[in-house]
Amino acid sequence: MTSEDNGQRVGVRIRTHPSVCNGWGQCHRWAPEVYLLDDEGYIDVHVVDVPAEHAEAAELGAAACPERAITVIRPPA
Repeated sequence: MTSEDNGQRVGVRIRTHPSVCNGWGQCHRWAPEVYLLDDEGYIDVHVVDVPAEHAEAAELGAAACPERAITVIRPPA
């Protein structure tokens, strides 16, 4: 589950929906370098450009969110 462009890894953009977040922290568990949490355990980012080296972790963290509070935006093919 990686974002690739002609065989090369590419970065992604993530958009979070904090009002949907229930503080499960699964995104942070799978990608702590991408998903920052506030003091109460809720997502603390809104839109982030994620470099290629963290794109796979960003996708894993988004997929792990039980509330689906994270959208991964991939570059156009």
